[in-house]
Amino acid sequence: YMVDSTTGREGGLIMPVANGQKRTGRSTLASLLGRTLEYALRQGVIDRIPGEIIMAAHFSRADLPSLRDFPTLKRTLDSVRRTYVSAKQPFVRSVTVNGRTHRLSIRLLDTMLLAPNGQESLAALGENLGIEKIALPGGMIEHMNVLQSESPELYDRYALRDAEIAAKWIMKVQEFFEHDLGL
Repeated sequence: YMVDSTTGREGGLIMPVANGQKRTGRSTLASLLGRTLEYALRQGVIDRIPGEIIMAAHFSRADLPSLRDFPTLKRTLDSVRRTYVSAKQPFVRSVTVNGRTHRLSIRLLDTMLLAPNGQESLAALGENLGIEKIALPGGMIEHMNVLQSESPELYDRYALRDAEIAAKWIMKVQEFFEHDLGL
């Protein structure tokens, strides 16, 4: 899910990964970012490729290991309260978008670390934002591969909404720091 902080335009896409796919067949972070930026340009979410991006995650330790380049990527990240972020400095990736290479400075933030105490769940953050988290049938959260194969539309809506909440929470925190704290 992407939000352009200067225009407020937003949009999201789902990039499915085959269940059980070996690491060698998975995407790298640069590949996913390149495809996301191409989509964002096509959909009018962004007008140009930014030089800097903030990447939002909710408990990044659960998502990042699914990337093919995770063993290399984790060496550029910081570990804070059992999850990954770029606390000390952004990291750089070369990303190909529509056949052109762009160097991106990326800051990874984790919404769990930026949530009010006791309200670390995505559902609580969504409620704070006025965005309802998509409900899943009982026990399905532990079996996302089953949900993806048996109910792909629900899986996609669920995944996209989670990404939307994370992105918009980061925007809210950033706005608080800039406008309320003057940082």
